[in-house]
Amino acid sequence: MAVSTNISVWRTISLLLFFLCILLGLASVAKAESIVVASVPGTILDFDSNRILYVTDSSMVIRDRNTQQDSAMTPLEDSPFYYAGYLTNNGAIFHYWKKGLFLWKAGTEPEFIPNSNIGIFSKAKDGHFIPFTITTNNHIEAWLFNTLDNSFKNISEENHLYVRNSYSIRASKEGRLIYISEQGKVILYDNGLTTSLPIDAVDLRTISENLFVYLAQNPENNQYEYRSYNIQDKTSKFIISDGFDVSAFTYKGWTFYQDLNSAYRTSPATGKSEQFSGPRWFLFSIEGYSDTGEMIVYDLYEYTRFYINAKGEMKQIPESARTGVIYWNKSGKKWIGSSGSNIFELIPEPQEEIGKFRFDPKSQIIWANENTGTVTATVYRVGGSYGALTVDYSTFADTAKEHSDFIPAKGTLTFAEGETQKTIQIKLADDTIKENFESFSLLLTGLEERLDALHTNRAFFIIRDND
Repeated sequence: MAVSTNISVWRTISLLLFFLCILLGLASVAKAESIVVASVPGTILDFDSNRILYVTDSSMVIRDRNTQQDSAMTPLEDSPFYYAGYLTNNGAIFHYWKKGLFLWKAGTEPEFIPNSNIGIFSKAKDGHFIPFTITTNNHIEAWLFNTLDNSFKNISEENHLYVRNSYSIRASKEGRLIYISEQGKVILYDNGLTTSLPIDAVDLRTISENLFVYLAQNPENNQYEYRSYNIQDKTSKFIISDGFDVSAFTYKGWTFYQDLNSAYRTSPATGKSEQFSGPRWFLFSIEGYSDTGEMIVYDLYEYTRFYINAKGEMKQIPESARTGVIYWNKSGKKWIGSSGSNIFELIPEPQEEIGKFRFDPKSQIIWANENTGTVTATVYRVGGSYGALTVDYSTFADTAKEHSDFIPAKGTLTFAEGETQKTIQIKLADDTIKENFESFSLLLTGLEERLDALHTNRAFFIIRDND
């Protein structure tokens, strides 16, 4: 009995030490920063520098980021379910659950794309080409859609080679298309030229620039394995035996790939491969990469993103940027992404503190006469002013009533880099009723890590009666 008790105690201690090591390992990783640069009242599907495509409970909406004006699509049904969608030059193309693909030009009714299949419908990050398939005459055709000019191209009509199934097709952001034909051949379509590649593939994974990853069966042992194929030098290389989803990418000479529990990158300057396994045992997924060798990886156990800089240093990404899409914007030289209802900018290595928002604790109670017309509150950005930063605000009634005592206000303040204070003006309503002192409040809201303290994010207004 004593032996059994001792074993249980040691097992408990071992488990506690194991989890402590995990916590210490994660805690030892430095953290990056993120800032929210735009928000919408829905879930974001796609965005660019001028527009945001998002869905609400009832419809699909495009917001103009300059004017903040929304264009809503007429709902297809009472309870729509949009699986995926992407902006086009004048609207959106989207996949509607159990129905197929639709093209929506803002201001018109959405147009159904007949016989479109529910298979692969994905656009490469920072790209403009979407592959999809259409079934016609007992064949599955390969199509390519260009979001820049709303043009459709029937690849199978050009080369008379059809797709084996609607999932065996991929496109790079440059417009290269690969798919497995009915005959089991891997077909590459590149700028009007069709090539049958000298490889046997069971399935396709990723394609980027000159590299794509595929699943193959080794004829020597009949085992499945992941391999990469370089389109430029026409070479195939073994990556790892089957067992987990594998990705590989090339970008501006860099090569990135991930196997069962590590991420790798190869520099074009040295040709050497670096391995990254994180602070503990990970299941990695590569989610982003830059032209300077930076990487964004995702830990499938902890549901946590990490940033790896050019030196190989790893930093944990804030919770506000741990889900959704993230990619390297080569024109702006920055990491941008969307998560839920927010668009964020990742600042992996801030040179200065970003700062936090608050009202001055010494002047959180603001007195005003009823006939003043307006009252003003000042919002301060303290602890740093690196980069642009936003904070939301809204009024809340107390003994003072909306419209009869004050005009409700709601909005977003945008602080430019270096800007440390802004004012909010609220209009008062002067009535002829004799009243006691009345009050309402103004609340700052947003990401909790961007608010200085919960007791400093609310200002109180007290109105003196003048009747």
